[in-house]
Amino acid sequence: MTDTTRRTFLRTTACMACVMAAPACGGGDLGPVDGGRVEDYANGVLKYVGDGVAVGKDEEGLYAISTICTHQDCDIGEDGTLTQDLITCGCHGSQFGFDGSVITGPAQDPLDFYEISIGDFGEVTVHTDRSADPSTRVSVEE
Repeated sequence: MTDTTRRTFLRTTACMACVMAAPACGGGDLGPVDGGRVEDYANGVLKYVGDGVAVGKDEEGLYAISTICTHQDCDIGEDGTLTQDLITCGCHGSQFGFDGSVITGPAQDPLDFYEISIGDFGEVTVHTDRSADPSTRVSVEE
């Protein structure tokens, strides 16, 4: 095998490995994510539900936010801190506000918000394939 052929083979193999691993690296939509049940949430709580998603509840209702840092795709839910007021990435220290906006970098882009639906028996589903405005809430009865 010539050096050029070998380099092309190695480059192609490396690119294929990156493409195959991309879903595991965070980012991209996962489709529906189980958010538990409505009664699992108290006002003022932002709870990591897995798959790069957190669900929060405030006076207006439930909302869902991505926990995938927009700097280098670290999952803040697994390596960081989540509160209703401040989301801090444990990888490089980016901080985000309750509305997903960047407070301190190195991240430059805000976190995404997702649509939520509530089933007949109070089951919460996060739709990571559907964006929501940061102010969108799903009303829940107490």
